[in-house]
Amino acid sequence: MKKILDYEEMLDLLNSLNPDIIKKEGAIGQSEFGEDILSYSYGQGNNHVILTAGTHSSELIGNIFLLRFMKRLSDKEIEVDKKFTLHFIPIVNPDGTIINTSAIRTVIPRDVSEIEEQMSCLQFYLNSVMDDNNALKGNKENKIIHKMFQYATPLCISDKYYKLRDNVERIIKENNLPIECLINWTSNGHGVDLNSNIESGVFFEKFLRDEEEYAHLRFNQIDRLKLGPMGCPSREKKFIEESENTAVLKYYKTLKEKYDVVGSIIYHSCGGLVCYLDEMEEENFWDKNYGLKEIEYNRKVGEAYVNVSGYKIKLPKTYTTFCAKLRTLLPGTLVVELGTLRSTPLSQFINIKIDDLEGLENVRTELKSFNRQFDKTCEINEKAIIKSIEVMASEYKKYKE
Repeated sequence: MKKILDYEEMLDLLNSLNPDIIKKEGAIGQSEFGEDILSYSYGQGNNHVILTAGTHSSELIGNIFLLRFMKRLSDKEIEVDKKFTLHFIPIVNPDGTIINTSAIRTVIPRDVSEIEEQMSCLQFYLNSVMDDNNALKGNKENKIIHKMFQYATPLCISDKYYKLRDNVERIIKENNLPIECLINWTSNGHGVDLNSNIESGVFFEKFLRDEEEYAHLRFNQIDRLKLGPMGCPSREKKFIEESENTAVLKYYKTLKEKYDVVGSIIYHSCGGLVCYLDEMEEENFWDKNYGLKEIEYNRKVGEAYVNVSGYKIKLPKTYTTFCAKLRTLLPGTLVVELGTLRSTPLSQFINIKIDDLEGLENVRTELKSFNRQFDKTCEINEKAIIKSIEVMASEYKKYKE
């Protein structure tokens, strides 16, 4: 079965879920270009958990994984203990998802076969590796992934979203971006990176000083401190909170006020990493009392997820992301970087069966990861959710004592 869904297909899948099992709660708000940010729930237990994906639209596996998990719950292929209620926001950044998946469809149309889809994902991965190697040699032009997506210009965005399309075209022209950069698009429709869209931190300070900060490797054509596919923290030289972040923050606060919210998981990609707030190098911007009690709570939940998934723990040292703001608001919150293959949005969907690799000597671990990579990613993370929410519930009781 094919793995990649575009934005419209995601909505179709959500509409197909059994409403008696996955309840549509409605929109928590709207994107900057008017798309509903949809929320859903599963279960009726007293222990509430929030699961989100798609803050960065090019990290498409997050959306697909969470949608797949919801569908398996809907189809009763898996179940979660009745003491829990799960809350889902599967597409945090609808505008960015429209942009990025429109680009993908110029190379991987809906009607391709599964093997054609897989070959394009593999080709994208290999092209990304070559672009990274060339970047290390000083090349800031001629990206192979952009040549691969030479028709993924703003014109590939449907007329249905013409305001979004016209704004993306304007951003690309004004900031001298590669015309094919839609395949790199992690930001929202205004070209603001939702995870960088916070009112403090080193990154925002650099932005206010009009500094330049070019992204690494194959992204080295892109100044992350200008509006565009990645990195920019605000639309103006002052802090403006994007509507997507306003909606998510309000959603977290509302649920926390109404229920016992024992934790949350925010899905990104890639790297096979689990992140939580631990001992930091600076004082917490949003809660001066955030301390050892919260850290111990986070550690227990993070360790539970790692023990099942086999992922590595990566601990931030500074408060530079919107995810850190959410984690401050709700202890027991993890950020999980799905998949071990690099180069979003397509490499994490590689799912080719390569049995012969196991018998070869000196084969890179990355190549071995091709073997049913996508299936393995979904399977281990489903199990990790089920285990870690149990720990969230038990640690929440201790935390509240």
